[in-house]
Amino acid sequence: MWTARRPSHRGNFKLHQCIYCLTWKPLASFSKEHVVQASMIGKTREPLVLRANDGIVCLACNQAFDRAFDRKLARDTPEGFSRVYEGLIGAEEFKTFGKKSSVRAEVKAGKLAGKQVWVSPQPMPSQFALHEIVEPCLRFTSGDVIRDYQPDAVLSHQQLRADGIDLRDGDKVELIGIEYELVAERLRGLGFEGPSGAPYPPEPFRMSAEVFFGVPPELLRCYAKIVFNYLAYVHGKRTALLDVFDDARAFILHGTQRAFPIVAPMQPLVLRRGQQEVRSIWLSVEHANGHVVGQVCFYGRIRWRVTLAAAPRILLHRVGHIYDLERWCVELTEEPPSPFFGEAVPGRRPAALTRSSGQA
Repeated sequence: MWTARRPSHRGNFKLHQCIYCLTWKPLASFSKEHVVQASMIGKTREPLVLRANDGIVCLACNQAFDRAFDRKLARDTPEGFSRVYEGLIGAEEFKTFGKKSSVRAEVKAGKLAGKQVWVSPQPMPSQFALHEIVEPCLRFTSGDVIRDYQPDAVLSHQQLRADGIDLRDGDKVELIGIEYELVAERLRGLGFEGPSGAPYPPEPFRMSAEVFFGVPPELLRCYAKIVFNYLAYVHGKRTALLDVFDDARAFILHGTQRAFPIVAPMQPLVLRRGQQEVRSIWLSVEHANGHVVGQVCFYGRIRWRVTLAAAPRILLHRVGHIYDLERWCVELTEEPPSPFFGEAVPGRRPAALTRSSGQA
């Protein structure tokens, strides 16, 4: 049997229970919690918020979430990059999680084939700045071929030609993090009187590359927290305190993985007004197939389904909200996308948006 925790009164103070750590605390120990982080929703008016005066999320848990994953979501992630692509911030305002982006990639083809790079977003969608991660080396360039060698490598004409360096006129050698005096004799033996070409780093150039993002465990906790926040917002604190959600609570707060929640990627769902895509964030939660299931979809690019618990005897009506980042408002939708709806359907629009846009 599932039970809800009840209010407690001690002395003259009414204590409230946090929906995450389940600790009883005075109201002064609680803080405002955005259902979706403020950094992801730009200038949205009247966003969905769990109010401090309602005693829902305590300050200690809020601060723990910020340190563990909230700030990371807005930075070195597909969602963080999308903030630039959707115009929520400029490329020059983008902040990495540390001095350099933690998004790493290996270039598979082209001039930098085989090189390790770190990645940052550019203003145009699907464009990245690739910054090479280099160690001290001798860099030989012959046409479109680039080869790096350790400072103490024994080099010969035969080895360089086997690696695609023809030692023709116009070939270049660059010293990256190496003093010329340490390698001068070897370079002269190969026909180079000194380092040639532009100093490192080289001038920017354009190329095609595929970048694959990994999803660390802390981001799965972040997606689960957003959906659980939304559950508390639309169905109330008493529902969120039911012990059936204890597994989800443990995962969000401590990363302890039990039977639930189950966080899975889904096909993105693009919101359209007429023929034009609308920048938006979807949220929904419902009781489906004996489970409490929610979803969050960022900007029509990244969509996650979160199964919070198996709860065959809990009945929750299906509800959804849209952050419309074109009009900077939040709308309740009468037709939220199902968490099991795997592909975007052309022309499918929630009723609230249909009315506001005046389209049938």
